[in-house]
Amino acid sequence: MCLAMMFILAHASTAQTTLQVVTKSIEKTFSGSSVLTIEAEKADIEILTWEKSEIKATIDLIAKHPDRKTASSDLEMLKYVAEKTSREVFLRNYLVIPNEKTKPSSNLKVKYAVRIPEGMKVIIQNSFGKVLVKGNLKNLNIKADFSIIELDDLNGNIKLDTHYGEIISKSFNGVAVINSERSDLIFSNLGGQNTINAQYGKLRIESVDGLKSLNINAEKADINFEKAPLKSFYFDVSSRFGKMTLTSDFSWIQNDKTERSAILNSTLSSKIIINNSFGSITIKN
Repeated sequence: MCLAMMFILAHASTAQTTLQVVTKSIEKTFSGSSVLTIEAEKADIEILTWEKSEIKATIDLIAKHPDRKTASSDLEMLKYVAEKTSREVFLRNYLVIPNEKTKPSSNLKVKYAVRIPEGMKVIIQNSFGKVLVKGNLKNLNIKADFSIIELDDLNGNIKLDTHYGEIISKSFNGVAVINSERSDLIFSNLGGQNTINAQYGKLRIESVDGLKSLNINAEKADINFEKAPLKSFYFDVSSRFGKMTLTSDFSWIQNDKTERSAILNSTLSSKIIINNSFGSITIKN
């Protein structure tokens, strides 16, 4: 009975606590730029291409705290940079703490909503946040820690480096180099030429569309290839100290406790190569 009463009181106390949200919004427009660079932390970043020739950036600096005055005071420590140098637009957020006694107690967050012309080069660095990119780009380079990266209907040359995060890619077509450490990767309608280097984590390919080549080098990862295009590619699959589950179409070259390797359609020129150590490979049609 006492425990029940304590739970009810704790729940009521939690329900009565309302977070106060204080937001500062900045809107900037830039023209004559071919490169966008964003250096962020604890940020949600959205990059979309549009038909205009200019860059429009909206930056929201956000502080959340039960006390509105505290949220407002802490928000003053959250700073930003939005400037153009030569042909590059540079966006950044950072924290300025006057002294150790004034460390912010609010939950601080930054949101970037950026519209850019097609064919630009984009460089993003983020941690403890999220990045969404959609459209046609010349180059995209993302380095992210403890973050989610979403690619939606993206075309271009990309290089992604993720640590302790997640990549969700839908309808990518271009040239991709992805380096992943302790991250989960999910691809649907994967196209173009792709090289994926993965350590730990899970890698799932749900479907392909317009795929030209795929090379996966993994260690201690779980790889699942669903709806694999078994008739259209030369498959070369190998595993060391791991598990492989393949369809009956494959021909085993070696299959023992230490080394496993199999091939399919060795006369075809388009290749899918998968290597994994101390992990698993599953291929389904």
